Amino acid sequence: MSEFDFSNTAELKPLGSSHKSGGEPGGAPAPVPKKKRMAPEIRQIIVLAIVAVLIFAGVMIYLRASRLHIKTKLEDNPYIKSSVELTGYDGFGELADTATPLLKQVVDFDALYAAMTDQTKAAVSDAGIFDPDPSVETYQPNTAEGKLFYDCFSIGFPEDAKSDLLGNGDTLELELKVDTAKLNGLSMVTHKLSDKDTYTFEYPVKGLEEPQGVVDPFDGVEAVVVDTTDKNNIILQQKSKYKEKFGNLTVENKTSDTMDATGLIVSNKKGEDVNGLVFESDPYNGDETITLNATVFLDDDLTVHDKYLDFGDGMILYPLTKTFDAEIWMYLDSETASADKTLLQPIYAKAMEVADSTLTADCSALGCYLMVNPESGTSDVYYSVQYDSAGETQYGLVTVAGVKIDKEKNLADTDNYQYECVGGLVNADDISKGLTTTVATYKTEYDTDLELTELPM
Repeated sequence: MSEFDFSNTAELKPLGSSHKSGGEPGGAPAPVPKKKRMAPEIRQIIVLAIVAVLIFAGVMIYLRASRLHIKTKLEDNPYIKSSVELTGYDGFGELADTATPLLKQVVDFDALYAAMTDQTKAAVSDAGIFDPDPSVETYQPNTAEGKLFYDCFSIGFPEDAKSDLLGNGDTLELELKVDTAKLNGLSMVTHKLSDKDTYTFEYPVKGLEEPQGVVDPFDGVEAVVVDTTDKNNIILQQKSKYKEKFGNLTVENKTSDTMDATGLIVSNKKGEDVNGLVFESDPYNGDETITLNATVFLDDDLTVHDKYLDFGDGMILYPLTKTFDAEIWMYLDSETASADKTLLQPIYAKAMEVADSTLTADCSALGCYLMVNPESGTSDVYYSVQYDSAGETQYGLVTVAGVKIDKEKNLADTDNYQYECVGGLVNADDISKGLTTTVATYKTEYDTDLELTELPM
């Protein structure tokens, strides 16, 4: 059997054989109508339309072929340079501050200009179109054509991109913006740039040296205190034994006569104090945090950075800013002093030692008083004492000035209280009367609302 089996098909009749086809009676074939001829005007319109489509397609193909495209990958990129200049150490790298602007480090203007103006790169370079203009301090191309071309570009960092404190293995992202419409409209441009206006390039960070050492200037700070009893003075409590050595330099928390400062002092291998570091902050505004800024005395050849400082020889000071939870000191009020009978025990013991030493006798306490000046935020504690002098009973008064408490209502700054003692008083009642009179006098003459409270012993 053949591939196609026609054994069951109807008989095939030759053309012109008799069959019923709906034509003339007797089986004659129906007459074929004559075809209408197309009007010449219509034929011309169709031809013109076809020609227009072909011309448009050709133009689009030409335009697409003649437009340039900037690749975002750095490998084998004819118009974008493969590296930028970095400086610093591993973990502290950043763009180098060089005479060559970053835009010119990224874009190969000779190559791009040559491609867009149908020239060779060598010819553009030889013409010096993008050589720097000697008449300006900041970079500008040397020719009018170069300036017009160059000004269509700008370079920066994408939003939230890391631009400093770079380490080996990081990626530095740069964003190139192009005013494509302006660029393509320049008279010398024959091959236009694609319509894209923003390009992002990723430069790998590598080759940065390891720093010799990294010093945290805040390692020596144990606490930051705001003393509300002393015009909101900010006090740094530092580790007295903080000391680290980095190569030929030593960083130590001490007082330096050379630098006229107390804090972190940098000394050279000869033991000479060469730099010092102090801390500054904004005034206290009621928050419970304090941000300290490290300020360094520097030689002229060293540069201060916003986030870190290179002392030289690869010794890095970092960070230069740190926020601390502040400890707040406030004056002692009568409510707090009365609520805790053991609160004043540390200063009571010291007050009795001062009384015994000053009055050269064994003293015993008779009473305790608290005087508060809410306006200035200060408080003093007074102890009346009794002692024997040459067989006579006499009385004295010990003043403990500047008593303060912390946020937990414990005594604060006890090592710096001032103790004064007077004796030779003949009547214990005179002590209470004298304090009362002082309060009344201040209220009247100085319009100061002093408060006097007798505390339980």
